[in-house]
Amino acid sequence: GTLAFCACDQKTLAATQSKKEDLEGFVEYLRRIRGVMVSAIVREDAPDLCKFSLRSKRDIDVFVIAKTMEGGGHKNAAGGTLHMSLESACERVKSALSNATF
Repeated sequence: GTLAFCACDQKTLAATQSKKEDLEGFVEYLRRIRGVMVSAIVREDAPDLCKFSLRSKRDIDVFVIAKTMEGGGHKNAAGGTLHMSLESACERVKSALSNATF
């Protein structure tokens, strides 16, 4: 109940005639779900190239989590780039989130 996670591959974007820009702000919608304290999205931009975005509420510092994956940002909004498959990127982000305390 405290984490919302979403992944989006290029195939899904193409099938829905969407652009990667259409996902801008989606991580914010996930954070607005009742009970969610941290939201995350991983977007496949190319084979072996993914972007991740993290958002949090209150005192949860997602910058610290993003930093473990060479990302950046701020306390409640952070993200970065991962040079790996979508599946591997999702596992990496989930692992980083599971190691965090919130």
